[in-house]
Amino acid sequence: MSEEKKLPHIEPAEINTDDLMAKYDKESAFRRLEGFHGRLVVFLCIIWSCFQLYTGIYGAFPSTLQRAPHLAAGMMLVYLLYPAFGKAGKTIPWYDYLLALACVGCGVYHIVFYKELLIRAGAFTQIDVAVSCLAILLLLEAARRVVGPIVAGLSSIFLIYAIFGHYLPRTVFLFHAKFTFKRVVCTEWLGTEGILGSPIYVSSTFIFLFLVFACGIIRGIILRRLCGRTRKGCRGGQRAPGHGERKLGGQYRLHRLYHHPADEEDGLPARVRGRGGGRRLHGRTDHAPDYGRRGLYYD
Repeated sequence: MSEEKKLPHIEPAEINTDDLMAKYDKESAFRRLEGFHGRLVVFLCIIWSCFQLYTGIYGAFPSTLQRAPHLAAGMMLVYLLYPAFGKAGKTIPWYDYLLALACVGCGVYHIVFYKELLIRAGAFTQIDVAVSCLAILLLLEAARRVVGPIVAGLSSIFLIYAIFGHYLPRTVFLFHAKFTFKRVVCTEWLGTEGILGSPIYVSSTFIFLFLVFACGIIRGIILRRLCGRTRKGCRGGQRAPGHGERKLGGQYRLHRLYHHPADEEDGLPARVRGRGGGRRLHGRTDHAPDYGRRGLYYD
């Protein structure tokens, strides 16, 4: 019988969870930014969230005015957080800043020329074609960085099929009528039947708000637990002890509880034995021996 291979013993402290997740999960391989770069990304995220909250409270903007900025902001953050190749660092290279600005420009194009795009109604110009091609390439690269090359490759195949599908034999079920290059790329970016379709609309109006409120709830729960474990609560001042706690030597320690016979009838919590005499509570006088000066305690 062959001898069993002994695996090396690894201490839990030696395992870096961030590196482990980045190795097996493409979406976790983002940059852990520090200093100015980190503050800049946080500021941009706050601006994006404020825009989404504003549209969620006062109503969404018309069609592409809501969807294009939403997608452009997401693409911008992808280029700031995810590296093109290799291991993620703690800084952002200069070329990713340029790509992020290009994403912003593609989104701003919808805002600046919104009326012109409506009036032209399909009569696309050369600038429209150039902006649409740039936006499609930026989106494919952003998808490759976050998800991987498979999704970007499938999207590229369908774009190629839309342009060259009319060259297939007419007997093949994949054959379709001829679409010009201008029509394909401009419909994808400048219309609401391509990239800025229903999925982006749902993401820019409902999904993002759910994510914002979910993050707020999680943060609130964490802060409440942290405040509950400290001496001072969130509102300032020293907190009162909980059930069965007593301040001893600057710390809250478990102390013996005293059950008043009337508590069972009223459904009130137990009381803490301490110093001091009786106290009038809820319309009756309590004469329990060594009854705490604070009386009833509530969580």
